[in-house]
Amino acid sequence: MKYFIGLLSIVLLFASCSKDDKSNDPEINLGDLIIDQTVTSAGADLVSGDFSLSIPEGTFSAATPVKISKLVETPFSSDAVSPLYFLTDLPPSSGQPMEVKLSGLDLSQPLTVFFAEVTHVKSLDSTLTVYRKIEHLEIDGKIVVTIPRTPSIYQKSNAPSDEKLTIGVMVAKSQQSLTSSGGHFNLTFPASKASQASTVASYLEEAYTTFNSPPFSFDYSNRTSWPMSVTLYPMDNTLYGEQVSSAWGDNYASISINSEKLNEMPEIRVTAGHEFFHFVQSLYDPRSGFSKAKFASPHYWFDEAVAVWSEEYFTDVSGYTSKARAGNELAPFEGGLNDSKPDARGYGYGMSTAVKHMVAKYGVEKIKVDL
Repeated sequence: MKYFIGLLSIVLLFASCSKDDKSNDPEINLGDLIIDQTVTSAGADLVSGDFSLSIPEGTFSAATPVKISKLVETPFSSDAVSPLYFLTDLPPSSGQPMEVKLSGLDLSQPLTVFFAEVTHVKSLDSTLTVYRKIEHLEIDGKIVVTIPRTPSIYQKSNAPSDEKLTIGVMVAKSQQSLTSSGGHFNLTFPASKASQASTVASYLEEAYTTFNSPPFSFDYSNRTSWPMSVTLYPMDNTLYGEQVSSAWGDNYASISINSEKLNEMPEIRVTAGHEFFHFVQSLYDPRSGFSKAKFASPHYWFDEAVAVWSEEYFTDVSGYTSKARAGNELAPFEGGLNDSKPDARGYGYGMSTAVKHMVAKYGVEKIKVDL
């Protein structure tokens, strides 16, 4: 069988088969603990104030500690109408979905529920809390959300058997959604950002088409469900966006865009291309969804080098140079065979110029590997 692996595949010349590695993991603020209870295979209903969690019989195969915390301060600020409720240290491979119910909300207004996942973000080489829209029901004056079964650790994963998941649920008002013209992206955004959101959607479709067409022709078939969820919300002021892997696998991978940066559309266009290319890279990563969501890529610097180089496809600036290269210009002089760089992210940004040189000399087509 013939597989065409694009520019990503030359990572084989540089990357070692490193074990899963957590790097640059800050402490996540989970708020205040409100429930701490051991749940057996018989299941349980856990309640604290306006929050309740139904754990059906057979969800856990053995007695399992369940901790739930409440965080009031979220990036959604005044649009948040509920705290962020975290379910921490959940084991993988649960036998049943769980159900969250939230009460005390004004259901006379349109509300949006966000699913939070504490995951490794490739763009930052760091673990963060990220958000994507999740469907919900409104029953008997309550928001009802089904939490899918936690995924298994499988498929070439070096994740330790005791590795756990932390997820969350919160509710926000004044949000809108749209699906991009090609049907590949569903954007959720503050209502005040509606006009800019449609432009972001067009940038994402541009990225989808660019990497799926010659000279790249990357294969997206490992993702079998579209559209991809894209969330626009206030992020750290230094960020324009991030690609997010999910422990539930490629079909749940998503993209976040900083809604506070929508007045800088040329940079948002570049960001859309860069971050979507990180998703394409993840489709060729043989690790399990669980490992991709929990651990750094073993060839992270190269992923960044190629993504930064690809930005030139998403700008009208002649002689474009990525802002990411600033301060990293000497990276090529450090060599390319040692994969354990102290600043893999910055090193990758700087090495984008080496990728540009290879493409200029050999062309994208010539660098493809035919297996």
